[in-house]
Amino acid sequence: MDRRRERPVRVRQTRGLLGLAVAGLLARSVREGFHTVWWRPPRNPLPGSCVLVANHHGWFDGHLMFLAVRRLGVPTVLWVERLDEFPFFGSIGALPFPRADAARRAATIRRTVRWMRAGGSLALFPEGVLHRPPALEPIEPSIRLIRRLVPEAPLVPVAIRYEMSVHQRPEAWMAFGEPCGADSIGEALADLLGSLAPDGPYEALVRGKPDDDERWRWPFSCSRR
Repeated sequence: MDRRRERPVRVRQTRGLLGLAVAGLLARSVREGFHTVWWRPPRNPLPGSCVLVANHHGWFDGHLMFLAVRRLGVPTVLWVERLDEFPFFGSIGALPFPRADAARRAATIRRTVRWMRAGGSLALFPEGVLHRPPALEPIEPSIRLIRRLVPEAPLVPVAIRYEMSVHQRPEAWMAFGEPCGADSIGEALADLLGSLAPDGPYEALVRGKPDDDERWRWPFSCSRR
């Protein structure tokens, strides 16, 4: 790829008023859908450009990834197969990646490479399909492709888990692992996902709606966990 022909890219997560509106809608959706979203952020600051590699077990995966990278201050793009049905997500970093259109996928890859060379990151759900937990589907070759095109960008596993249990609404847990290479990313993601025990040390990424008994309890004794 001839870098002299590449146009400069402004690295920012949201674009214009539409981007701010869509970001607000995503945050509201998560707050209404969950009791709490817990997370373990990266131990060390993420590099200027990296590939966040996540499992795809839940409908809210993209929402949580967006909120996490926004909290971290890491502008990130995400490849979305059905973006034509939801074009407004393009204002917060979604790029089209339709399976049936090789030309558009190639254009997205070129745009992603420019973005990453300008300092942005990429989030991927490389299993390729949304599916039920706990197993992981085989990782698609997109990981090795982007690794070959931007070899300086490390791969960072991101595990996401959901549970409907002790609260009126579900909880979610999210953890960022240590950077690794393409040969070990599948194993690293599986190990990280297996470590997401609800009783581990976490911070609150999003405080959602409290349970009815939490809202109705005498206010001086109210607590949430």
